[in-house]
Amino acid sequence: MPSSFQEMDMALSMDNISISNEDENSMMKAMHLPCGLVLNMVLKAAIELDLFELIAKSSAQQLSSYEIASQIPTKNPNAPLVLERILRFLANQSFLTCNIAKDDDGNNQTSYSLTPLSQSLIPDKDGSSIAPFLLLTVDPVGVNSWFHLKDAILEGEIPFNKAHGMHAFEYHGKDSRFNGAVLHNWDDEYCVKVLKNCWKALPKDGKVVVIEQIQAEYPEMNLLCKHSFSMDIAMMTMVGGGKERTNQQYEALAKQDGFTTALKTVARAYYSWVMELYK
Repeated sequence: MPSSFQEMDMALSMDNISISNEDENSMMKAMHLPCGLVLNMVLKAAIELDLFELIAKSSAQQLSSYEIASQIPTKNPNAPLVLERILRFLANQSFLTCNIAKDDDGNNQTSYSLTPLSQSLIPDKDGSSIAPFLLLTVDPVGVNSWFHLKDAILEGEIPFNKAHGMHAFEYHGKDSRFNGAVLHNWDDEYCVKVLKNCWKALPKDGKVVVIEQIQAEYPEMNLLCKHSFSMDIAMMTMVGGGKERTNQQYEALAKQDGFTTALKTVARAYYSWVMELYK
């Protein structure tokens, strides 16, 4: 064990650092927890500045921070330097690829190109992207609700209600950005009513198609589970009775409404499952 930093191998670089000690690895993960907010807020700024779209529309499909700064309405002379730090962070998070090339004078020139991850944040041929949903999740209306999450446990209150003085669905009537009706927004009692109305309207052998997430019975460590458990907490925070449900819970709802056959899961697209209920 060296007695000072000066006695350490000064040839050590970030490329050859290996963290094999389990305690050190756990502590470093814990120390990184406060940084969890950084990524979403950087993405918010990047989307609002159209950084990803500017890169996508460039002839070479890669831009430097100086080239981007010349295309955005900034009066800040240091904008390229600030942008460079933003772009570098996004590259570290796999949203961009960092490209380094030598100029005519032998100096390093850095530019950035899109990755499959950032492609999801720019409109596709149908005009759709994940960007509006991301902006919605970091909107102050939603974020302010999270400050009252503990009240859901201590007082039984819905965090959104406490933050805004009204239920989320009342607020949605005042702000169309938050509209949308899906089963995970509702408690079991209301879901039963919705499905019962569907059942009544169906002809014999008709079906209802439900597109929702399906929560695992056990919190496994994969992307599907992480997302569904995160959305479950979001539903609890925003609408109280809303939640993500397991396959068995969806089947229980269907049986209460008179659907005779077992719930049929027919397909999955990313985090959403397509389920069919037959009369």
